[in-house]
Amino acid sequence: MLGLTFVSVHPDYQKQGVGSMMMEHICKEADQLGGHLYVLASPAGVRLYSKFDFETVGQTNTEKGVTTSMLRKTNESRGVL
Repeated sequence: MLGLTFVSVHPDYQKQGVGSMMMEHICKEADQLGGHLYVLASPAGVRLYSKFDFETVGQTNTEKGVTTSMLRKTNESRGVL
């Protein structure tokens, strides 16, 4: 299992595809290593991670808001060749 804590993009560069480019690279590396990916997502990150086949596996309410635990299984587990 490979883990990310948070992936973030400076506000000046958000909504320009930077986060998606980072996630494409991270997911490609994970696929090559054959590992599941786990991330703790802020509310704003859930949509991004969902685009890369992460599924919600839990949520925690904190003083700062909701943190969503998300898992992306290996290609084999997702039925991807």
